[in-house]
Amino acid sequence: MGSEFVIPPTPTCVEEFSKEWLKYVMDDWFAKNDIKTESVDILNFSASLNSLQGLLSTTYIIDIDFTVNNKDEQHKSIFLKVPLTGPSAQNFKAVNVRENSMLGQVLPKLQHFIDENCTDILSLPIPEIIYSHYCGDEIHDAFILQNLVAEGFSPFKDGDLKEENLKSCLECLAQLHGTGIAYKLSVGGKKQLLAEFPDMQEQAQIRDVLDKRDTRKCVRRNYLPFLKFLEISDPGLLNYTSFLAKIEQRLFHIFKVLNNSGLENIITLCHGDSKPDNFMFRKIEIDLEDMECEGLEGILIDWQGGFLGTVSNDLMWLLPPFLEANSDNRGLLDFALEYYSTQMNYVLSSFGKSARDVNLPENLKDFAKIIKRCFILEFLNVVIINPIIQIPNPPELRNWYRKRIRHEERIKEGKPSKPPALPQQEQIFTREHFLKFANLYLKVGYVLGGFQELNAINFELVRESMFSDGDAKHTPDADEHEHDIYEDEEIELSDDEEEEVKEEEANEVSLLTRIIRWILSLFDCNKYKAE
Repeated sequence: MGSEFVIPPTPTCVEEFSKEWLKYVMDDWFAKNDIKTESVDILNFSASLNSLQGLLSTTYIIDIDFTVNNKDEQHKSIFLKVPLTGPSAQNFKAVNVRENSMLGQVLPKLQHFIDENCTDILSLPIPEIIYSHYCGDEIHDAFILQNLVAEGFSPFKDGDLKEENLKSCLECLAQLHGTGIAYKLSVGGKKQLLAEFPDMQEQAQIRDVLDKRDTRKCVRRNYLPFLKFLEISDPGLLNYTSFLAKIEQRLFHIFKVLNNSGLENIITLCHGDSKPDNFMFRKIEIDLEDMECEGLEGILIDWQGGFLGTVSNDLMWLLPPFLEANSDNRGLLDFALEYYSTQMNYVLSSFGKSARDVNLPENLKDFAKIIKRCFILEFLNVVIINPIIQIPNPPELRNWYRKRIRHEERIKEGKPSKPPALPQQEQIFTREHFLKFANLYLKVGYVLGGFQELNAINFELVRESMFSDGDAKHTPDADEHEHDIYEDEEIELSDDEEEEVKEEEANEVSLLTRIIRWILSLFDCNKYKAE
């Protein structure tokens, strides 16, 4: 008989919870705590809907009182997450597969790695995992964790955007990222890590653009048309698009600089949605020799976005709200990156590894510089490169761009001209609200110093080219598509819009003539002569 017939159905309402189901899903937890499930007697339990519900699941809190071998009564409070069901659930199956992989395989394996190899007191910043099962049948799916509120943790609130909370969050990410890097090294690298966890997704890297000629050509030839479409569609993006347009000639040189900056070395396990409200906090007592002080412990929740990527992705989600809330503290970004780098070194050292062992800079400022270069790639990938590659109708965009440039040139020359009709957004974007998303991401890129670092790279390339005396290394295959164009770009533009302008002018003249004639008719001189 298949295992799906053995697993009891997951409750769909408070009334459906039972002692039998609870003993089944807590079997592994009992075993980890050296308790035989058959010796457990659940005295009573209470189940209730969680006060905070998400859009993609229904969550419950279950409080359980039980004894083992009829001895001392014990209590356990658990948190149950039941994935969304029904027709709308089909769009989110991949999310649930990812969360099941994280909770059922990846995170337990990493915690076991810590237990076996770490020389310091270290644990992943995650809730205790009780049970994880997802097959997509909408009957047996369930994710069960410890109830963090019962353990003294509080959800993030608006007043938590303080330095103390920032440091706690950075410590969490450093623990996760550092452990991931150490584990990746132990299994032989990224390829072996992905083979071990086949359901884990990998973030697209800059080499994906550099390694494929057709992709390079696509990005090169659609780069300026895409930027122009962005700024015409949303003039609020003009400052960003104007700067990005200025680096177009050195775009692939910049890609190569970024690709050679050591970004591969900070690829690790990432949370994928580490914004502040996915952290919970509690106060803890810390003993330092003869002193006792209070600290703040953070923990990460909601693991459906976990993936393999650069540490900058998680930092991009975390840092902007803190930077905005503390905008008067101009040095907060540098402080945050250096604090994170310091914590990362602590984590690596607990595995007997140094920054040099994993090919990372030992100097904190150099480490922070690599992270900033990752920020560049994040916003370029998300807002420019991937959207360009995914444009549904590239020829329409390029044709519109050529007409738009001709229109702007005619306006500069003082000639009459009518702007070409803007293509429909669904012909250019694959996401419905892409412009709002682009606005947010470009702003984040600026706040995190990505544009400043991009400008520094561009300036250095300009300086090198000025003093290179035509050295061939400064004009590599990065320029290969400067004159390699698509067939539609060779088709001569029609003068339809020019004819439309002339027709409109003629209509205006005709209307004016008719008005003058009508006015003159009111003062018909011949009429008075006859009298």
